[in-house]
Amino acid sequence: MQATFDHTETVGPNIHTLWFQPERPLRFVAGQFVELYLPGTFAGNNFRQFTISSSPHDSLLGITVRFDAVQLSAYKRALAALQPGDHVRVLEPMGDFVLPKASSIPLVFVAAGIGITPFKSMLEWLTEEHEQRPIQLLQAARTPDLLLFQDVIKAYGIVPTLLVSQPDTFWHGTTGHLTAGHILEIMPSDPETLIYIAGPETLVDTLRVGLTAQGVDNARIVTDRFTGYQATY
Repeated sequence: MQATFDHTETVGPNIHTLWFQPERPLRFVAGQFVELYLPGTFAGNNFRQFTISSSPHDSLLGITVRFDAVQLSAYKRALAALQPGDHVRVLEPMGDFVLPKASSIPLVFVAAGIGITPFKSMLEWLTEEHEQRPIQLLQAARTPDLLLFQDVIKAYGIVPTLLVSQPDTFWHGTTGHLTAGHILEIMPSDPETLIYIAGPETLVDTLRVGLTAQGVDNARIVTDRFTGYQATY
């Protein structure tokens, strides 16, 4: 379907949420993604996949993108150059990185960098639905100012576990790189617990391997792998 670019919202250093008005209401489940097509051809195609960061209740469609200050792909340069009123094309949302139907299942959300976006959508939707679930959230970023969407997290009532690999002089929290051990530290003992991991694909794969090596059933791990992003957090 066609969508019209509406506006850009800055949410972090070189990180922006781009808002679009779909030509008709877009139905999706929090955590899903869309393919976004721009006019022109970039490295063989003119589309990229983006996790939806807006809530299913929002009238506008939001995707959150990091624009590297030093080097941008041709596609991202075109994306950054969009002006209000410009038209793009989006495919119907897809993906199975979504909440389980049973609201009693304990959940561990693990977000690395821009991987916080599907959880932002989920938490906004849960807040709007007045649905409380047992959720632990571990969020990792390179620097404190890249710990995005703290307002959304706190609005849901979660006290997140925050991890920064490159702290500044004002950071007094936990430092280091994200490992499977950090996840195991906050994981409930309930055998039904599901672990949702979103972030750079290499890191997500490494965390999965680390968890299964520690005896976590692979079926309890749900992942959203982001391509084109730095793997170290």
